[in-house]
Amino acid sequence: MTDNAQSTSLLPPANSCEAMRLNLDVLLHVIEVCKPPEGCALIQTCRVLYAEGPKYLLKQTIRLENWTRLLRFLSFLEPKVQMPTQSGLPGDPPQQQRRHHLVHSLKFSIGPYPTIAILENDPVGLRYAAESMAEHQVALRALVAALPCMTALSSLTIWYSEAFFCSHGPNLVAAFAALTSLHTLEVFYGGYRTVRMLRELQSSLVHACIDFNGSGNTPFFNELPLEDWPAHHPTLMLAHSADTLETLKCRRWRTHPRIAPSPNTTPVYPRMRELSIDHSTLPVTIAYIRAYPNLTSFSFSSGLPPHELHVYPDYPQPEACREQREANVAAQLREQLTWERLEWVSASSVDLYMLGLTCRVPHVTVQQLASFAVLAPTLEHLRPTRMDVEWGPLGYAKAAVEDVHAALSGPGASQLKSLSIQFELYRAQRNLDIGSLLYALIPSLSHTSLEELRIRIWAAYLDTSKGTPRCVVPLNGHSVKVLVAPISG
Repeated sequence: MTDNAQSTSLLPPANSCEAMRLNLDVLLHVIEVCKPPEGCALIQTCRVLYAEGPKYLLKQTIRLENWTRLLRFLSFLEPKVQMPTQSGLPGDPPQQQRRHHLVHSLKFSIGPYPTIAILENDPVGLRYAAESMAEHQVALRALVAALPCMTALSSLTIWYSEAFFCSHGPNLVAAFAALTSLHTLEVFYGGYRTVRMLRELQSSLVHACIDFNGSGNTPFFNELPLEDWPAHHPTLMLAHSADTLETLKCRRWRTHPRIAPSPNTTPVYPRMRELSIDHSTLPVTIAYIRAYPNLTSFSFSSGLPPHELHVYPDYPQPEACREQREANVAAQLREQLTWERLEWVSASSVDLYMLGLTCRVPHVTVQQLASFAVLAPTLEHLRPTRMDVEWGPLGYAKAAVEDVHAALSGPGASQLKSLSIQFELYRAQRNLDIGSLLYALIPSLSHTSLEELRIRIWAAYLDTSKGTPRCVVPLNGHSVKVLVAPISG
């Protein structure tokens, strides 16, 4: 080691971290990547690490699974200890170095507190609960006092949020809502108190992931009267972040199937690019187009499986789906409003049908294809150049050759350059004539500019002892590979 290197290293005397003969930058990097318990132990070894180490240790996400860990964490943020001297012996007076401003990311996963009624026949559990209750009250007060000091907290995740807020005091909701530095917020199993936090939130979010699965087995919106749903629309509840929000993921955030927020009260989110809605309801598309005009990525799930809607080629379209589609298309045409920058959309064939998008979308992913008959009118507006189709079990798809031809030979598929089809076969479909269906694709796609066709068949109980079956199909001068693969597990 050179003299220059020695001058920037932690060297002896003994009984201190200087004996490690490691460069300070290396030690600080170790603190940054190691687990919090090891990092806390390391920063106690010398004055330099004690002063500089917390800046690196608190760069990582701090995970808090129980009140004991929360208390330890809060104590770490506000230490009242004697710092070691250069000789390793106590000598300096107690010093307080608040570290709240160094916290960047927190993840809470503290579940609901057990009630006395549940433990009334368990003496040991009652005694433990009484001790834990006293501990959690101390931690609660400390947390409420500490949150306003976390001025650099940019990322917050709260699991079991409704149970967390409900069983640990009303002041906690207000304390979280008062945060002004958050950029990323993830909330799971939300309910009434989660709604309150979202409405009162002082931060301008960039990324949000909100789940309204409720505190028990019943999702929040199942308990909320339908007439109250319009006021809980995501475009309204996140209005405080209208100027900054870029991505939003919703799960079980249900919206009224007929009433959309008024154009006069709907804020515009100019930066919003990615929207994912999972387990919603029948969609009112125009509400999202008004609020998110610059959207580029859209994933939607109504939570209604296609096989439950009975959308088959040999059945009429369910009235609700047809009316929803007609209303969505009419609203876009009436307001002359649609997405102009949408690059990718992902939904089941039924949901795509109901969304009634009137814009062109280059990349379309069809999840749970119920029938090609449903897909045909959907593609008329989308006109994708790339389409990925996840067919699902053919037991309820019941695709007919004429429906395949109608969907893929029309103008909606004329610009296709890449088509990927994946479906599953089970023992019940062992006698199904898949060959006729696959070869029906050839004349259906002959009018396209297709450059790539991939077909993957997942087959249960398939004998692969002699290799995986493959075949080659000629299409537009190209050789297309068809792969039959077993389902593992």
